Amino acid sequence: MASKEGISGTAVALATAGAFLMYVGIQGVSIRDGLRALVGGKLPTGTRRPTGAIDSAEAALRTGTPGAASGSASGGGTAVPASGVGPKIVAEAMKWKGVKYRLGGASRDGIDCSALVQVAFRDGIGVLPPRTTYTQVKWNQLRKVPREDAGPGDLAFWPAGGSPGHVAIVVDDGRTVIHAPRPGKVVEVVPIGSAFTGGLKPDVYRYVGKKS
Repeated sequence: MASKEGISGTAVALATAGAFLMYVGIQGVSIRDGLRALVGGKLPTGTRRPTGAIDSAEAALRTGTPGAASGSASGGGTAVPASGVGPKIVAEAMKWKGVKYRLGGASRDGIDCSALVQVAFRDGIGVLPPRTTYTQVKWNQLRKVPREDAGPGDLAFWPAGGSPGHVAIVVDDGRTVIHAPRPGKVVEVVPIGSAFTGGLKPDVYRYVGKKS
């Protein structure tokens, strides 16, 4: 009948769920107890979930933060841990300060942004990343982290959300980066906000592999 009157089954289900959650909130009871009251004191039997999982799910529904129940990094729950090798990566990159930019270069005669990442990882921790920004951002040893969580050795790719055309190495807590900017410039340390044309923000990725 609901669909004949122009109200979808989904809308009815959402309204019912909303009314139930409102009842639970007003009564100050758990979702479990609310369901028990709804079905006359006896819940259907089935596979029992750990109490902690139920409590977490209830907390997530009450606070509106599904990520808290899932605990997954992609859902905004568990943070990506630092690998501990960041300072070594930064230290090696710093040795290239003042070297001129050269597209396709990977030597003291000239180096580009993605090659700087390669040599910093290679000489700092014995790991060789892919060669270009386009392949580095897809490297399976990296995990995306929030910009506000950026730390030493993390990689910043510009522009955010797109196919990256530039990469830099985070020096500290996300305030500055070291990079090989563009023709006519040299490897330098700059504020992260001025590392890319127009002040666009980057996506930040963290190395999660192990030193070889």
